[in-house]
Amino acid sequence: MRQLTVMTGAASNDAPLWWMTTGRDGGSAGGPSSAPEGTSDTGISSPPRVLIVEDDWFVAADSEAILTDAGYEVVGVAATELEALRMAETGAPDLVIMDIRLRGDDGIDIAGTLLARFGLRCIFSTAYGDPTTRKRAESVRPLGWVTKPYGLTHLLSVVEEALQHLAKQ
Repeated sequence: MRQLTVMTGAASNDAPLWWMTTGRDGGSAGGPSSAPEGTSDTGISSPPRVLIVEDDWFVAADSEAILTDAGYEVVGVAATELEALRMAETGAPDLVIMDIRLRGDDGIDIAGTLLARFGLRCIFSTAYGDPTTRKRAESVRPLGWVTKPYGLTHLLSVVEEALQHLAKQ
């Protein structure tokens, strides 16, 4: 069993990440259904493919482990705009989890480029969910927001809701 980096604190009513990762009974907590690999008639890959754009190694590693353990395919973890664009082109993700404030790059601007070039939509992962930031991000049509620090169940529920939204389009 993979051992996760423990993040202190938890968002809202979520249990701490170390508790939620495997669930109380040792099984995984949440995630996509176990459908055969490939692409469904909705256009969403099976398992769904996610790109993480995050410059904090600990947050990126935990997010990758959470998603992978829940059955998602993480196509890559990017820390810069150039890495994100390269991984989006080669990894063909269904959606992106995007940090807004990256060192030297702006996540909202990157999300706009990913939308324009690849038609990719993002879930924003940030400690900055203030109204001004949310208003600035409206033009890139975010699929959701997770505010740091966040717990396992919150991240997985926002990802699942985003994928359901994409499947309806």
